[in-house]
Amino acid sequence: FVQSEKFAEKSGFLPEKSNIYFKLYQYYKQTGDYKHALKYFDLHVNAKDSIFNLNAAKQIEELEIQYHTAQKELEITKLETTNELNQKEISFRKRERNIATIGFLILAVLLLLLYRLFTMVKKQKKVLDGQNKELEKLNGIQNQIFSIISHDFRSITSSYLASAKIIEHYLNKGQPEKLLPIASEIGKNSKNLSSMLENLLQWAVLKRRGFEPGKNMISVKESINQVAGLLKDQFEAKNNTLIINAADEKVFCDPESLSIILRNIMANANKFTQHGNITIDVRSENNYGYIKITDTGTGMTQEAMNTLFQPGKDKTRQGTAGEKGTGIGLLLVTEHLKENLGEIKVSSESGKGTCFEIKLPNTTQ
Repeated sequence: FVQSEKFAEKSGFLPEKSNIYFKLYQYYKQTGDYKHALKYFDLHVNAKDSIFNLNAAKQIEELEIQYHTAQKELEITKLETTNELNQKEISFRKRERNIATIGFLILAVLLLLLYRLFTMVKKQKKVLDGQNKELEKLNGIQNQIFSIISHDFRSITSSYLASAKIIEHYLNKGQPEKLLPIASEIGKNSKNLSSMLENLLQWAVLKRRGFEPGKNMISVKESINQVAGLLKDQFEAKNNTLIINAADEKVFCDPESLSIILRNIMANANKFTQHGNITIDVRSENNYGYIKITDTGTGMTQEAMNTLFQPGKDKTRQGTAGEKGTGIGLLLVTEHLKENLGEIKVSSESGKGTCFEIKLPNTTQ
């Protein structure tokens, strides 16, 4: 036991020392030497405490390492999050600048077009000074165009600005998934603006330098199919079915004029029809071709029909899906029909649909 005690004193391995002291304690306890038994029991307890303290210190050290590691990871995460937010903000600012730039460019183009249109009207007034009746009609048309376009353009630009603020709000909130409806609204406004500018450009071409139709014998069915292809998405969006009843009928007309006429009348039928049918019937009779476009839409009142082709009358109506129009489309139709010696008439009843019938020569005589 003396050797065991010496070994325990020399040993630096605390568990071994604790075990030796405990055995010495047991031995002296059994022999009745309680003094030595108490001594070795105290040494055993001290060794145990030292083991516990070492373990505790080791655990504390490990916890400190884990804590510092977690802190570093948290700081890295914060930096990554901050960087991501900064990138999103930069991206948003860039998009915002792009939207503003596009808006200013569109405004500049529109102002230029309006200025040219205004200049063209002034020149026509000088040339047609003696034709007061025609001038009054032209002024009425001009006022209608200016009024409708300025109102619609203000609405669209206001919508763009509002959309930009909403986009900024949701990006700052970290909710990019809520931007889809806004993107859809911007797309809708862009389509409306594109249609408005297209009609305005066509109207400007007609009035600025005059229109010289290049007339040919052209297939009505082919022209209808071409326009139907262009308007396919619009028909599908409103679940409307297009029915074409045409054979080999031809008309003597400018191809671009017929395309503009068909596009405006077919788009108009789709505008006021939802989940319905748009039927096109073509026939020939007495040296004329007749194109009848009938829809099952909302129709119109007798009062609306009476002013439908009168220049200067505000006859714009919202479609079944809230579509807006400028009224320029029907003006284009009547002008192109006049240039091609054609006619148009309309029949309708409120709530029961509308029928437009176009009449064009089908001979070169």
